[in-house]
Amino acid sequence: MILRNYNWNFVNCLPSSFCDNVIAYGNTKRQISAGIAGESLTTKENLSDKDLHVRRKSNVAWLNDWWIYRHLKPLVSIANINAGWNFETHMHEAIQFTKYVDNGHYDYHADMHEAPHNSLHIPEYIGKVRKLSMTVPLVDGSEYEGGDFVIQTPGGVEVVIKEARQKGAVIVFPSFVQHKVTPVTSGTRYSLVMWTLGWPFK
Repeated sequence: MILRNYNWNFVNCLPSSFCDNVIAYGNTKRQISAGIAGESLTTKENLSDKDLHVRRKSNVAWLNDWWIYRHLKPLVSIANINAGWNFETHMHEAIQFTKYVDNGHYDYHADMHEAPHNSLHIPEYIGKVRKLSMTVPLVDGSEYEGGDFVIQTPGGVEVVIKEARQKGAVIVFPSFVQHKVTPVTSGTRYSLVMWTLGWPFK
């Protein structure tokens, strides 16, 4: 698939107070060590903790609250049109609250899984794939070192998304685009991630 835009950014988009409230709320939730996007359960089970942390090191919690969704959902639709993707989409997964600290990072990966969702625990997801991804920086880049959000084009060109260091910005991109978060060497990087689902691409 040839893309005119690999990402669509909104700057000065979400209020600082909203970001602060999400951090306070997210920190009350049970956080777990993050897994790896796009990997099968068998692959995850075969990874040691050491191997996993080579590829990804962060803590995540899951948020499913309307007061957060209502800020984010319209922006996905706007980006989908303005960027010229016009993907058919249907619904959103739970929102991931992510905390990167102490060399936290996530190596290159794509959010789209190897196959459509098939979990019986969430039947409405069955048969659908991640089509659009959104990341929201909840703190300003001056509060941490490292932690750059980088996308990679099919030609191997690395692009550092500077807007991802701006508190309250929103970055939307196709879920098959390779991207990473470089190691956070000091401070704490907080972000939200939301995925929008649809039927598989034809």
